[in-house]
Amino acid sequence: MSKLTIDQEALFNAITSGLRKEVATQYIKNGYENGKQAYLSACKRLKRKPSKNPETSSSEILSYPNVVAFLESTQIEAAREAQIDANWVLKGIKELTDRLIESDDPKAAYKGYELGGKYLTLFSDKIDHTSSDGSMTPPTFNFIPVGHDD
Repeated sequence: MSKLTIDQEALFNAITSGLRKEVATQYIKNGYENGKQAYLSACKRLKRKPSKNPETSSSEILSYPNVVAFLESTQIEAAREAQIDANWVLKGIKELTDRLIESDDPKAAYKGYELGGKYLTLFSDKIDHTSSDGSMTPPTFNFIPVGHDD
């Protein structure tokens, strides 16, 4: 784990359990990828016997508010150091989507549109297509032809 900021150190010190601190440390070391592995590594480092259900134990530990606050602060700092933010991600999606369209690969380009649309919350997976009598109604679309004066 890299050097902590003063704020991160305060958040880390607010974690009262040694096991929680070690799980948080191991979780950072494994790239915030595997809570169960972080828990098992922490138990091994602390010479503690893991629980019978490490998935549940790791999930509980990683859900404690003070652990969450500390981990979020380290993720934010890591993103700041790498100069990664929503703008960077959206620009990358747009550039890649534009290149895919130019290369005549619209199928792959749709994923870029999907990701951008999800970020902008343009889509909803929970559209109710039932009518007042309970029957299903198909969605309607209004297409406006482009370039036609009809």
